[in-house]
Amino acid sequence: MGAGSSKKESKLKDGPPDKDCLGLQNFGNTCYCNSVLQALYHCNSFKERIIELHPLLEAKEERSLLRELCMLFFEMDSAATKGRKHYIAPRRFMHVLQEENEIFSGYMHQDAHEFFMFLLNHISDELKQLDRVSGEGGEGEEKEGKKRKKKKKKRNSRKNADDEEDGEDLEKSEATAISSGLMVETNTKTLVEEVFGGTLVAETCCLMCETITTRKESFLDLSVDIESNTSIVGCLRSFSNKEKMEDKNKYLCDKCCCLTEAYRRMKVKELPRILVLHMKRFKYSERLQRFTKLNYRVSFPHDLRLLNTSSDAVDPDRLYKLFAVVIHIGSELNHGHYIAVVKHNDKWHVYNDEVTRRVHEDSLSRYFGLVEEKHRTTEIGYMLYYEGANNLSVDQRTAVSPLRLDKVQVSMMGDENHV
Repeated sequence: MGAGSSKKESKLKDGPPDKDCLGLQNFGNTCYCNSVLQALYHCNSFKERIIELHPLLEAKEERSLLRELCMLFFEMDSAATKGRKHYIAPRRFMHVLQEENEIFSGYMHQDAHEFFMFLLNHISDELKQLDRVSGEGGEGEEKEGKKRKKKKKKRNSRKNADDEEDGEDLEKSEATAISSGLMVETNTKTLVEEVFGGTLVAETCCLMCETITTRKESFLDLSVDIESNTSIVGCLRSFSNKEKMEDKNKYLCDKCCCLTEAYRRMKVKELPRILVLHMKRFKYSERLQRFTKLNYRVSFPHDLRLLNTSSDAVDPDRLYKLFAVVIHIGSELNHGHYIAVVKHNDKWHVYNDEVTRRVHEDSLSRYFGLVEEKHRTTEIGYMLYYEGANNLSVDQRTAVSPLRLDKVQVSMMGDENHV
């Protein structure tokens, strides 16, 4: 049980996992990989799209990260249906991962968020390559490529008017990335970008000529700074607060043709289907010459609405529902352990490598963090996975209790006073 658990939480009874809950074997400090894979596997809109590629990828002889992810998800699905295994060994996936990036070789402890971003960006590149190959030949591949392109065309047609208007600003943004989750926006989207992709609008006002410029930048996740005793809602609000660009961080104004002071703010224009929030819990200490862990208490609600959307955002009131949390256990970035707490069959389960167990919904509060900052081993939320309500079934969409929504509103009000 986490270090920040209360007596009330300690009385909550854990139970046996559902029969179709599958763990993943740890090959020696590969928990960072297992925890993220469990979160992605339980992201149905992503998993189903990946498994759809199984007939196409299975026929390919060359190994790739996309192929092994697809094979792994397919194996997990089959094993869960039969209910004969307690865990799966993702050995082939790990081998290819280590071949593709030496950072993950040697079974050393790695950062879960770094792995998440590498995986999504890498398989997104592979999907683009798959589209190109599909267009050149191969009957089965060609059909799959046409099917995806047809879906993309339908989705993109709704955006064409806005995209043409912002085309000039988009060109300027291609060399800029605000966080590890940002990427250059292109005309077509892979399934990774369709599921996790969103769009930020950066609005900058030059304080010399008062010219306001905007540019769009795409993201796969949002990395947010954290403060003590706040909530993820407050962190998102701070993410979009007006920032002054001055001193060494001055703005290069095209109109003034020089570096000037300016104000900039970020807002969400296109909301992703799956919202992934990365809390920056590790900060480099000049005194200690290493990264230290921020154990701040940051609460996260089961139901969430983004407040930092632009005025022209599509579906700005979209309700997001929490379905997975990647937890870091330990006191340092390069040491510790990762687990995933995931909603499966409407029940919450802890996935701790090969071991799974069912936990009470209210026990998630044990992963918020500490009220008082202390250097100690903690179990704290590190990455949050939310699914947009329009991707859920009708029953899931209407299963939002007034009590829980009230809690979100109270949290927002508290953050307003805090910020």
